Amino acid sequence: MKPYLQAHGLPFHEELVSDLGQIPYTPEMTNFVEQIRHAATEHAYRLVAQKHRPTAIFCASDGYAADVLKAVYRLGLRVPDDISIVGYGDQHEALITYPELTTVRIPNDVIAEAALKLLMDLIEDPESEHLLQTRIYVAPELIIRNSTAPAAS
Repeated sequence: MKPYLQAHGLPFHEELVSDLGQIPYTPEMTNFVEQIRHAATEHAYRLVAQKHRPTAIFCASDGYAADVLKAVYRLGLRVPDDISIVGYGDQHEALITYPELTTVRIPNDVIAEAALKLLMDLIEDPESEHLLQTRIYVAPELIIRNSTAPAAS
């Protein structure tokens, strides 16, 4: 953000920027995330335990995909032989699972730059209808790793 502001002749105020690492931690934050992930894992377990289980599961994040992978292994199934799993985000979890997760990479740097530009434009012209209705489209990229294969016949 700092280079973008400076490139446009705008001041950067260090005291107005918060490092995410400095957000005060509360146990409730962890409990909430753990509850959601536990519920997702149990749902995946029930889904995969069905007689007519899906041949693939697309997850909303790589973290959820890692949880689904655990549920699949709990049932004694093999990834990708018995079921394929795809994550979203190309996060750290995609590389530390076995097998490594096929995932959809989103260009966060492009999104951040476009959002910052839009924010700066809105600051300059807060009444702009055009800016308020702006949509930003980015091209995701499928990163094929080892958690997917053609469906078994």
